[in-house]
This record gives sequence, structure tokens and C-alpha cells, in this order.
Amino acid sequence: MKEWEASITIEAAIIMSMAMLLFFVIMKLGLQLYDETRTLAGGIIKDQTVNAVKLFYELERVRELF
Repeated sequence: MKEWEASITIEAAIIMSMAMLLFFVIMKLGLQLYDETRTLAGGIIKDQTVNAVKLFYELERVRELF
């Protein structure tokens, strides 16, 4: 009976270490995706410049329609 208990303990240790490794890999991939998304969003926000004159004339054109 003690052989079974020791065997189950060792198998559980191996399975738990593999499960933790899988968890850490998934977490790392999630953090990399988050960082990539933040970087891309920052680039998009930086690239968007407001052209006030163009915006003013577009608003005037829309107001003429109503």
C-alpha cells in the first residue's frame, strides 16, 4: 500500500509541475499580447493628428445639410 502512496505522490508532483509550466507559458503569452496591443494603440494615438482647419470645414459642410 505504501508503494501506491509514494507512486501517486511522485506522479502528482510531475503532473502539477507540468500544469504550472503550462500556466506560466499561457500567462507569458497573454502579457506579450497585452504589451503588443498597448504599443500598437500608442502608435495609433500618436499618428492621429487633429487638423483643425479641415475639421472646421467638414463641420460647416455638415451644418449646411441640416
